[in-house]
Amino acid sequence: HAPLMAAAAGSGTGSPPLRALCLHGWRTNADLMRIQTARLRSVFGQGNIDLVCANAPHLSPGPADASLESLVSGPYYEWWDAVDKSHEGPTYSGIDTSLQSIWDLCETEGPFDVLVGFSQGGIVATILSLILANPEAARQASLPTPSEAAGRPWSSVVLVGSMLPRDPALSALLQHRPALPSFHLYGEADMMFEQSKTLAAWWSESGHAVHRAQHPEGHRFPSDRAIYQRVSDFVHEHCPCEPHHQSAEAPASPSPPSQLSPSSGTSSL
Repeated sequence: HAPLMAAAAGSGTGSPPLRALCLHGWRTNADLMRIQTARLRSVFGQGNIDLVCANAPHLSPGPADASLESLVSGPYYEWWDAVDKSHEGPTYSGIDTSLQSIWDLCETEGPFDVLVGFSQGGIVATILSLILANPEAARQASLPTPSEAAGRPWSSVVLVGSMLPRDPALSALLQHRPALPSFHLYGEADMMFEQSKTLAAWWSESGHAVHRAQHPEGHRFPSDRAIYQRVSDFVHEHCPCEPHHQSAEAPASPSPPSQLSPSSGTSSL
């Protein structure tokens, strides 16, 4: 299995920190996810959130874009290879291994307060949350389900620049809805903009809270700090524990580069 990277926000004081499990995008890695989530981490205040950034179990032949090599070194990973075998849609080759790797992680590192997924990682987060709500439908689709030891792995979901799964083998599972609150971030300049809005509308049919934040940027985590304050409020609202102390003066976080994960188009997802 690919190694994990745990990105802690600091020691902090008072209540234990919130915990977030973060799933990176297509052909990137946990190092990049830690950079991408810098603003999200800073808005919680120093020591008030721990981010566990998981690498997908499948090595990719290279980064999603050559420009990423100047930001983080390899290896780079993907949650599956979208193999187009028919006009009906792609087959997600390797999805079983990826899903099982997260269930295993939840047993050893969980539970978490929130699951964060970017791009392909957001699709993974949607599938995982569907499985939690509908384990029997998942078993019928031959997908791995969590053990009882995993408990309730997370209480809310944050999806950034993502979309619905496209593998026809998941169509029956997609007739159900996750039973969790969600927050959706999507950019007007992202070629996945419409797919991300469709994803949010689909989640809204669950009957659980759905929050949305639209920004003018592309396929990336937005730069507007006010959006992350909304995300922080959302996570605290749905956290099963007591509200965590937030620092009045959180240290300034280094600004992530303007483009961290250029969209390669939906054909790869």
